[in-house]
Amino acid sequence: MASGKSKKLLHQGQQYQRKGNLSAALKCYEKAAAADAKNSDAWLTLGNIYFQQKQLQQAEKCFAHVVKIKPEQIEILNKLGVIYYYTRQHGKAIGCYQRILKKQPNNAPVHFNLAISLVENARHTEAVEHIRRSIALSPENSEAHSLLASSLTISGDFEAAKQSYAQARAQDAKNLDAVGGEAFCCVKLGDHQGAYERVARYVEQDVDESGVPRCANMSIAVAYAMTLKVHNHLAEAIAFLERVLKQNTQINKQRAQVHFEVAALYDKNRQFDEAFAHYKKANALVQVIYNKVQQNQHINDIISAFSVEKIRQLIATQDRTQQGSIRPIFIVGMPRSGTSLVEQILSCHSDVLALGESTDIQEMLNKAGKLLKTDLRYPQVFAKMELSLIEDLAAEFLARQANAGRVEAGRNISVVVNKLPHNFMYLGFINVLFPGAKIIHCTRNPIDTCLSNYFQLFSGALDYAYDLQNIVHHYRDYKKIMKHWDEALSIPVFELCYEDIICDQEKYSRLLFEYCGLDWQDACLSFYNSDRVVRTASNEQVRQPIHKKSLDRWKNYREHLGALEVFIE
Repeated sequence: MASGKSKKLLHQGQQYQRKGNLSAALKCYEKAAAADAKNSDAWLTLGNIYFQQKQLQQAEKCFAHVVKIKPEQIEILNKLGVIYYYTRQHGKAIGCYQRILKKQPNNAPVHFNLAISLVENARHTEAVEHIRRSIALSPENSEAHSLLASSLTISGDFEAAKQSYAQARAQDAKNLDAVGGEAFCCVKLGDHQGAYERVARYVEQDVDESGVPRCANMSIAVAYAMTLKVHNHLAEAIAFLERVLKQNTQINKQRAQVHFEVAALYDKNRQFDEAFAHYKKANALVQVIYNKVQQNQHINDIISAFSVEKIRQLIATQDRTQQGSIRPIFIVGMPRSGTSLVEQILSCHSDVLALGESTDIQEMLNKAGKLLKTDLRYPQVFAKMELSLIEDLAAEFLARQANAGRVEAGRNISVVVNKLPHNFMYLGFINVLFPGAKIIHCTRNPIDTCLSNYFQLFSGALDYAYDLQNIVHHYRDYKKIMKHWDEALSIPVFELCYEDIICDQEKYSRLLFEYCGLDWQDACLSFYNSDRVVRTASNEQVRQPIHKKSLDRWKNYREHLGALEVFIE
């Protein structure tokens, strides 16, 4: 029961608000909340005003307080989830939406909101499940079909994504982003004519007074430029996107995508100063928060949790030998360090199945938290794990891989490759799960690696990648933890330098297969002929024979390196 003073202040605030005096009302509400921590009405009203005024930090505090008083307030949990999403606290947003779905499992908008947060947290497999659930409950939601298509695109299933974009257009003919997305998928599937046919009329019908094509929708503009690039019409594509940027002034992620695309075109046309100017603008538009202090602490926590002694102790107490028909291989390293190339080479072996950027390790950790009924995240949750749980997680992981192998009809799959570059954060956990696993660490010239990160619009949670100083910081943390793993792991790690395999493909490919315990097959030298879907930013590069164009690429941008100059030897 709220105190009399708090109730009186709340009533006064409501009177002020009805008269339009919001400033006086806000002061009363603040006093009412301060006078009684249990007056949920005062805290809720105060939170609503902060929310309306977009003072999200204050609104978060109020709503979180209300939820403590009344944990089952669905509406407030949903608002908290929205706040956490916009303040990029995606883990907390996910928690809010999951709590709601326990009470309301058929709430289509909440499934949709949860999926968006899962996408931002790079948990794409889970996201797809919730988007499909949202669509099943509300099939007329065009945005849900578009989100599903976007997630499927990230997963590399371009055919299914194309169909979902078509569904989005069927539900809303004005959804032009779906038109652009569908055309993008056509390009990735090699259907360049289909891509052109989907976007050309939107571009050619939208011309200026001189009859020059322009485009109001940036997704369509990017897809149209891609069709021009396929035919090597670089100058035309550049001029088109430059016009689009001048004619469209809205500031959003799509504008960033256009800047990234025109920058890549300038780079391909060897106009490096112009390219960097657009890369700089593109990165400035990507709204992310990278906390160096938290990142440092996270790295130190991982090193502490997986000390040499701890890893050795756990492995020594394991009285099991991992059986089963599947042997896991993990490819790690900084993004853009050659991990996709190495995966593609391995995937050409008849005994190997490459799963792409599988998040199974993270899903095992999430499952451990649920089984242990704890909110602790990695690496703290590891301290709560008994050996029996570790063995169960390892068995489930291998069963998943075996099932994926069985899907490949007619092939005798014995090795499954997991290529998620940032699994370098989890190598201690992987070592404990699979003492017999193989780990391939891909390295590359640090400036080329960092610059290539800066030149890429990533899907998911790479919050460091849009600022050169942040990239340098993250790269140093990566080197720090890899140095720790070199000392702590019981598994011998195979380090493979990108420049080495570019300069002598056969020699280093043979060493790679020898380390993995695989017999040599000549087909692996022609990895670019594989019809396998590549789901990462390197999908175009691994479709070509090895070339040396990307070696020392940084020298083209010597005048723009900024924070990266620390890596010049």
